[in-house]
Amino acid sequence: MLIALGIMILGVIIGRLFRKKIKFSVSLVILISCCALLFAMVLKVGLDDHIMGNLSSLGVVSLLLALAAMAGSIILAVVFSKWMSKGK
Repeated sequence: MLIALGIMILGVIIGRLFRKKIKFSVSLVILISCCALLFAMVLKVGLDDHIMGNLSSLGVVSLLLALAAMAGSIILAVVFSKWMSKGK
């Protein structure tokens, strides 16, 4: 945990020191990092025999959780937008 915190602090310091000199797209670095992280996570899941053996039951539960999260987000977005439009 301290290593991750130290890396974040180091990133902030480097970013502040070299903000005028660094000309590359930070969003590209973030995209590549996210893709590498997703690849590592999926690789770990693929190598785990216990997870792969229970994939069918885990898949149904995961699908239900994802659908419930999306439905909750949509409902709250509709309620919030109606609440915000009342003030206008």
